[in-house]
Amino acid sequence: MTKSVLNWLSGWQTVFVPHEYAVEVLNLLHAENLLSWHMKNTEDGGLSFRMLLPDARRFLVRCPFACGDRERGLPSLLHRYRGRWGILIGALLFAVLVWQSTTVVWEVSVTGNEKLPDKEIVSMLSEFGFGVGTRFRKIDFDVLQNDFLLTTDEIAWIAVNMEGTVAHVEVRENLGSRSRGNSGSPAANLIAAEDGQIFEIRLVSGGAAVQRGDIVRKGDLLISGLLTIGEDGLRYEYAKGEVLAQVNRVIEAESPLVRTKTVFTGAEKTKKTIRIFAKEIKLFRNTGIEYTTYDTIITDKQVSLPGGLSLPIYITTETVLETAVETVTVTEEEAFADAMILYQKEMERLLEDAEILEIETERIFEDGVCRIVGRAVCIADIAETAEIGIH
Repeated sequence: MTKSVLNWLSGWQTVFVPHEYAVEVLNLLHAENLLSWHMKNTEDGGLSFRMLLPDARRFLVRCPFACGDRERGLPSLLHRYRGRWGILIGALLFAVLVWQSTTVVWEVSVTGNEKLPDKEIVSMLSEFGFGVGTRFRKIDFDVLQNDFLLTTDEIAWIAVNMEGTVAHVEVRENLGSRSRGNSGSPAANLIAAEDGQIFEIRLVSGGAAVQRGDIVRKGDLLISGLLTIGEDGLRYEYAKGEVLAQVNRVIEAESPLVRTKTVFTGAEKTKKTIRIFAKEIKLFRNTGIEYTTYDTIITDKQVSLPGGLSLPIYITTETVLETAVETVTVTEEEAFADAMILYQKEMERLLEDAEILEIETERIFEDGVCRIVGRAVCIADIAETAEIGIH
């Protein structure tokens, strides 16, 4: 990023070389150690690459077979507006601000998360004083990462690395077992999350309270964290393991024949906000929304300079679209198709952790509603953690 800023301040030019001179030019660039970047093949088999303005001017004089695109960057901008000093001074001030801002975070990129959205992780980091606009050279990243992990059970590991002015945040989410408590108790039982018949017990710690073939109800003890030692002794453990059971699960979805539908009326209002680092500048007056029902669409666009240099400036556009509610009637086939989509999603949610042994599906039309009911017999882990309060 800093390199891009320096190139823009120095000025650069794209040079084009015919294919028959490509090898000669490559040898020349290497022999004289001339700086070039963004090199690629053109459609006619030649080469194109970028060079700093002083090098590009000398190169074009020395190699008349080559040609150059228009000059870009700060020098060409100053030359274009040389008679308009206000613009020149503004451009210089802007360049200084850009240069100074290379010591702060321009963007935060999050990877590795599946359940937690990017915005939530960025918001959590901001609570520790790290985010867009932070001077990253003053940040102790080891302390930041440790403090972050101490305040959340949802993230098991985090790494924050700077690449230029972009903060790359890599996380690993905690995939721990279902838990009913978060008190940090040193002891816990495993209880049944639903009714079932025990199929297999995979014990890690604690003592099994059931055996294969037992019928259990929701809330029954499966693996105990309270163990008897000798005749009178007791020991607490944090029970861990899996208890597989044959369970019956019902999947239901429905779709009415007569329903309401939201449509756009065509009326809309747009508001724009400029965000520079964490500072927002509203380009509108605060007025209420006169629509009774509406949808809001928000888009963020990052400002870039010619040459692809992205700035820490975002233009947020908020579009408010007026909506109205209409009543529509669909056919039984359409209602069934809609219900089937909902049924598939519900089945994935309820049976994603189960081995299906048998499933029966029934379609019912009554009272203007299409219902799909599935009854599944499956093997699933029904163990749920219930911490023990120790006083």
